[in-house]
Formats: sequence, structure tokens, C-alpha cells
Amino acid sequence: MEQPVSRPAGRLGLRASGNGVRIASGVLIALAIVALFWRTHPGPGQNPRDFETLYAGAWCLTKHCNPYKADVLNDVLLAHHRVPSGAWVDNVPIYPPTTMTLIAPLSYLPFNIANALWYAVGFVTYTFAVCWLFLSFPGMQSVAVPFRVAAIVLLMLFPKAVWSLNLGNPNLLVTGILIFVVFDDKPSRQNLRLVFFGAACLLKPPLALPFIVLLVLGSYRHLLKRVAAAIAVLGVVCAATFLYASAYPETAHWRIDIADNLRQAAMPGMSMDPTVRANGGNGLLNLQYLLAYWISPNSHSQAIALLICLLLGIIFLWAAWKNLRGRMATSSESYMLAAATLASLVLLPVYHRFYDAAILIFAVPWVLRCVSRPPHARRVILPLILLAVLYRNWLRTVTFPMTGSFLDQILAFIHFRYESLSALLLACTLLTIFLMQERAAPGLEAR
Repeated sequence: MEQPVSRPAGRLGLRASGNGVRIASGVLIALAIVALFWRTHPGPGQNPRDFETLYAGAWCLTKHCNPYKADVLNDVLLAHHRVPSGAWVDNVPIYPPTTMTLIAPLSYLPFNIANALWYAVGFVTYTFAVCWLFLSFPGMQSVAVPFRVAAIVLLMLFPKAVWSLNLGNPNLLVTGILIFVVFDDKPSRQNLRLVFFGAACLLKPPLALPFIVLLVLGSYRHLLKRVAAAIAVLGVVCAATFLYASAYPETAHWRIDIADNLRQAAMPGMSMDPTVRANGGNGLLNLQYLLAYWISPNSHSQAIALLICLLLGIIFLWAAWKNLRGRMATSSESYMLAAATLASLVLLPVYHRFYDAAILIFAVPWVLRCVSRPPHARRVILPLILLAVLYRNWLRTVTFPMTGSFLDQILAFIHFRYESLSALLLACTLLTIFLMQERAAPGLEAR
């Protein structure tokens, strides 16, 4: 019978360790956080292309100009004394109105101040969430302190976290929020978690919405009504935002504009082109990017990818119902494995760039938990290797000669698609382990 860990976390989870270990751990973590800030802070070295799109789009949404036309956004930025950081062909506006509505208050500020505030919110949320997860989360208390500290340091130096903060992409903020939503288990903070989950869904729906499965299956029975109410409120907010955007001539066709921008971005050689065969590629992680290497046209590869994702999703839902029904504590191994599996599946159905792999942080607690239990360590060897592969773009600068043989084509496929291939293998591996997981006894209603 799997029982939630009851060992006291102590202050930052380190009280049980010696003073020397605590001091060394604190110093290492502090240095890693400083290093992350030093590499990403707003200034001449930052390239906040994604936030420029959000800022100008949010301004347009409040002033009733079209937030999905690149020339309009370009004029908005220039009017706010900001020269765009890059070409719009590589950064087409595709954020939904919900995202820009949440960003709207920042659009009333000068760009540099808004950018600094946006960066600060993302940076603090990410660093706090990672430290909380590995130092105070009850599911981590059975893992040796050096392993947990090493995980924090590696995640502070995570190249894809650096990319996200430099670009001003909301994915790192959403990942930090979801860490708290998914793993925090205090009933007294249920309402706060639901509010945060709603904010994450508004900011980046494809990344956050799938985690509604864990909210529903992982909630106490007497709190399910709150979850249902929160989902209803989220639906009303989204509907109101869409109606608002549709009420003005400049934004009335926002759905068509987004679809046109997506088609433009998927054209040959563009940032979302799933058929691109170049050194390092464009770092997409979704399944279509993998299939489009061999299958054309894009509509066929997309249809096949969605069917495969639908099948994987159904299998996950069945396994989650089998393993999680009856209420599992978030510190239970079954729940942690479910979170890891869902995080890997989230990347497959729709467009996700390489830096969206930050959501795979959800797999690290389960991996460390298994490594700390020798009987379970063998089953995490492959997931650990795949996570290491996805940690950074190892092959982006590697070149090797091609002769045109079939073997060379296979090697080229692995070279150009190793990140999306690793993401698929990780999802399938974790899903297989989750399916084979024996259902543990439900966690206690109160720990």
C-alpha cells in the first residue's frame, strides 16, 4: 500500500540535514538563481520578441485595432518608442484574445517598464515554483537533499528556461503556475489554485487546459463542485472575451486572422513549417513535425498526428481513471507519474517550440523519487536519458556529410527531428509505465 510521505518538510525542506549541507545547498541555489537572472534580465542582451507581440496585441485589443496584422503591431511598437527585435515572418501573432486580455493592463505602461514587470513575474514565478517543488513538496522529502539541490541548479541553468525568459514567452510563467496547481495539496488553498489555473489557461490554453484532468481526478470529492464551478467561470470568461473581440470591426474576424497567420507560419521555410530539413531545424516538438518529414501534404501529416494523439489521450484517460480514482495524494507515486505522463503528452498534438519542453519539469519529481528507491530505479533509465536529450539542443550545431543512401536518410531524420522524436518516445515510455502501474490504495483525506 502506497502511503503519502509524512516526514516533516522543515524550513525549505532542509531542516533534517546538517548545517553544512544546508549552507552549501543554499549557496548553490542562490548562485544558480543569480546566474539565471544574469543571463536573462531585461537590457541590451534581451530579445523579447514574444512579449513585443503580446504587448502590441494587447494595446490593439483595448484600442480596437487589429492585433493579428504584423504591420499594425509594428506601428504600435514604433509609436511606443520600441523598435521590433526581429522579423515578423518569424513571429506571427497567433495568441488568442484571452492571452492579450490578461496582458492588457501592461499595455498602458511604457514598453520598457511593462517588459521589466512581465520579466519579473515570470522569473519569480518560475524560480519560486521550482524551489518549492524540490524543497517543500512532500513527495520529494524521501529524496536525498543533494539530488534535489542538483535538480534545482540544473533547472536554473536550463537553456530552454533562458530562451523563454529572453523572449518574454508566457510558457515559463504558465509552467510555474501549473507546478503549484498540480502538486500543491492543501485543501485550504484549493480556491487559490483554481484561480491560478484559470489564469494559466487564459495565458496559454494548449499548455494548461489538459491539466484539467488532474484537477478533476485528483480533487477531494467534496471539492469537486468547486472545480466544476471554476471550469464554468473559466468558460464564461473565455466566451465574454471572444464576444468582446468579435464586437468591433477591426477584431471581428480574429478567428480567421489567426487561421491565416497559422497557415502563413507553416509555409515552406517559415517558423512553423513542419517539413523543414535544415541543420537543427526549427525546434518544433509536436508530432506533426515528426511525421511531416516523410508524409505530405501537411494536411495529411496533421490529420494522422491528431488521430495518434487522440488514441494516446484516450489510453491516458483510461489509465488515469484506473489509477487515480478514489483520490490520490499528490505526493503518491501514481499521481506523480500521471503528472509526468500528461506533461509529455501535452507537447504532441499542437504547435510547440523547443522551449515549451520546460513543462517536462513535471517528470523530474517522479524520476528522482524512483531513483531514490532502488527496486524502482531501473524503469526510469530510458525516461532519464530522454530528459537529458531534451535538456538542451545538443545537435543543433553538429553537421556530418550525406551521400544520399537510405541509412543517411535515417541519420538525417534523427538529426533534424531528434527533439520531437525524443518527446514522442518519452510520452510513449511514460504512458506504458503508467499503464503497467499497479493501482495503489487511495491517499488519506487528510495527511
